Parts: sequence; structure tokens; C-alpha cells
Amino acid sequence: MKIKLITLMKTKFKISNPRQVLKELKQIADIPAASLRKPFEETPPERFDLEVIKNYIVFVNSFGGKKGIIYQPEYWMYRFNISYEEGLAKVNEYKKNKSTSKTQFIRRHGEKVGLEMFEKFQKTSSFSTSDEWFKQKYGEAWGEEKRKSMARRSKWCVDHWIEKGYTIKEAEEKVADYQRNNSGVHKDYYRNLGYSEEEIDVIFQEIKKKQTNHHRNTKYLKEKYPDCWREIYCQVSEKYRLRMEELGLWIVNDLIDDFRKYRSLVARYTNESIILFGNFVENLDLRSRNFHLDHKYSIKMGFLNDIDPKIIGSVVNFEIVPAKVNLNKKAKCSISKTQLLKNYKEFKESYEN
Repeated sequence: MKIKLITLMKTKFKISNPRQVLKELKQIADIPAASLRKPFEETPPERFDLEVIKNYIVFVNSFGGKKGIIYQPEYWMYRFNISYEEGLAKVNEYKKNKSTSKTQFIRRHGEKVGLEMFEKFQKTSSFSTSDEWFKQKYGEAWGEEKRKSMARRSKWCVDHWIEKGYTIKEAEEKVADYQRNNSGVHKDYYRNLGYSEEEIDVIFQEIKKKQTNHHRNTKYLKEKYPDCWREIYCQVSEKYRLRMEELGLWIVNDLIDDFRKYRSLVARYTNESIILFGNFVENLDLRSRNFHLDHKYSIKMGFLNDIDPKIIGSVVNFEIVPAKVNLNKKAKCSISKTQLLKNYKEFKESYEN
């Protein structure tokens, strides 16, 4: 049976006015009772600091119950009143224990059951991310659905954080922070691992060298393969182009002329819509170098999904967004195909008839 929190505060930490302290803590933020108990139950009396517990409450509340807090070093830092480095070690330990490797399955479930569960996990997890799985579930739209699904799963993507309830701006900041702390091309990543500034400079010199010397850099190829650099360049470039087409990031070569015609039609309908129905576009007067007119359902996805260019170029598909957001968005969509068609149908019925 758990000891009441007030009793815990009085007996373990010798707090003379526990009810008043508890009242003050609950005024800071409304977090689950179980979360509120954790720092009191796990912090030794010699490390007790009420200000740290207050910081813990604020931090937990800022996540609003979202998953992923357990992977934040600050969470462990405030929960146990330890250093950031010790908090980072806690995160790594948690990840290691939660690992889905064969060793971890055997450790948790024994050799026989662990191996069976590991083999089943491999089959289901690999199939659920395969092209075949998405084709069976979504049919013709499988490519876009797979891209969105992969983006939602990845902390490197804005979509992942938007899915968790963050605004676009907050999501961009989250991606930037995650990249700085987890990507080997950011200096903060190495600082968090304890490297000195001199060591980091040497690492980045090597990174820059590798980034320059790749097989689509003609200068590098001419120096390394003077007799056959053209063949290598063509082979690598073709492989890269096919990969980009497969991911849906580039239009297939055979369709480029059709796409140009489609984009031209969308531009025409976009201009007509602004002239006739521009008053329905919120903040249209802000349109400038700093604020762009964005197609919620992108022109590229409209082409790939065979949507009438008149719908893509309709006011129901317009929004004014900061230039940076629009440039980063590229072919992504901020509205679903179903919602776009529904909005267009309602608009036609209300204003065009």
C-alpha cells in the first residue's frame, strides 16, 4: 500500500507544513497524481530541493501528457535531482532496456519464448512498413499514405510533432532541437557526448571532406577516376533519380511534360480564383516576399492523385503562410484529399451556382 504523499513529505523530508506545500505545488500546474509522487518517492532526503520539484512539475505540464517525455534528459534531471549528463545516461539506459533486439527479447522472456517473439516482431514490423502493406490498405493512394506514415513516425520530421499537438512553428523548433542533439552534423551532438571544441573541429573537418567527396561531385570524380568518371557519374545519378522518383520527391521523367501543363493550368485557375473570390482568402493582403500564397493540397500531389487542376487552383485550397514555412513544405499537404474535395463541393454549392 502506498504511503500518502502528505505523510511521505512529513516523514521522509521532515516538511512541517506538507498540506500547504502540496497546495502550492498543485497551483503551479495540474499534473497526474502519479507523476507528482515520483520525485518525492525517488529523491533521497539529502538531494531534496523543493525548487527542483517545482521545475519538474512545470516540465511535465509543458509536455501535456504527450508520449516521449521519458526520452528527455531534463525529465530525469528534475525527477531525481541529478545533473543533465546523468539524465542523459538515464535516457540511454531506458532506450537500451526498451530495445527490440534479439538479446533484449531473450533477456525479458527467456530464450525459447524470446526467440519466437523476436521472429514474430521482425515479420510484423517489417511488413507493416513495406510497400505491399500500404498497397493492400490504401490502393492507388498508397505512396502518399506511406510517406505521411513514415513522417509521422520520425522525430526528424515536422509531421511527427504536429501529430502530437504542436503548432507548425513549435514543430519546426522541435525538429531543430532534435537534429542538434542527435545528428552527427551538429556540434551540440558532440558537446553532449563530452568532446572538446578542438576534437569537434577535427571531426567537422572530416565531415566536410566526406560531404565534398561524393560520387555526384564531378570535380572529385575527375580527380579519383580520370578515365571513367563520366560513366560513374551517370550510373550514380541515374540511381539517385530513380530513388527520388520512388520516394515521390521527383516527378517521373516520362510525366514531366504532363506535370508542366498541369502546373500551368493550376496557375491559371489560381489567378482567376484570386480575382473572383480573393475576399474569401484570409490575410490575402499580407501576400508578399515574406508571406506566400500556399496551396494546402500541393500542386504536385494534385497531379499525382489526378485531381482536377481547377480544384487545386480554387480559393478553398489557399492559405497565406510565412515564406519559410511554404519553402520548407515543398510537396507536402496541410489538408487531406477528402477534406479538399468536401470543401470544394460546399464552396461550389454556396457561391458558384
